[in-house]
Amino acid sequence: MLRLVFFILYVMIYRLFFLLLLITSFSVFGQNSKKMLVYKTSPYELKYASNHIEEIINYNKNDSTVKMYIADGATVDSLIKRSTKPYKVVMIYTYWCPAVRENLPKFLSFINTNQEKFDLFLVTGDMYSKSPLRNKVALNNYYLAAELHYYAPVYILDYEKYGKRIRGFSRIDKYIEETCAICNTKKMGYTAQIVYGSKNEILYYAGWETSAEEDIKKLDHLPLD
Repeated sequence: MLRLVFFILYVMIYRLFFLLLLITSFSVFGQNSKKMLVYKTSPYELKYASNHIEEIINYNKNDSTVKMYIADGATVDSLIKRSTKPYKVVMIYTYWCPAVRENLPKFLSFINTNQEKFDLFLVTGDMYSKSPLRNKVALNNYYLAAELHYYAPVYILDYEKYGKRIRGFSRIDKYIEETCAICNTKKMGYTAQIVYGSKNEILYYAGWETSAEEDIKKLDHLPLD
């Protein structure tokens, strides 16, 4: 009888301990998840790149915040023309694409090693939303800052001009059709690139048919004047 009482007490104490541990774990997890969600989706005012050209050109490289601007083809083109680098690379990216997550870090490493030769313009078709779980612009911000430590200006395609469809592919297609007459939009997935020369002419484009290694090799072989 005494053994039965001790056994019941043991089981009750064990269950109570397990329940307290579970409650504590959920509490900590909930707090961390909430902090992470807030960090990922904190709302901020997006600026129009066309109104902040000088700010973009003279951005503070030591400021560890992502600078995100709404832009259209004409604005990105004007920024390309203001660049003094021999080559300019416009790259279409997004945080949620597996190909981007695999390839973009490789491109960034290459560009950082060859800063005297290349200017990089990251462009996304993702939309800003006031709903935290749908705010893809804020999630792009988190991806660039927290995962890639990339703090240079980034350009969000103007959804007032290119449309407000949930998926960004239609905006990307319209942007490419507007800026690159030689580009085949059907082959321009993530991480698609449009490469410009020293006179701001389009040299070539690259889409999903080539690997990151092939694209980087092609960039690496571009001559310096």
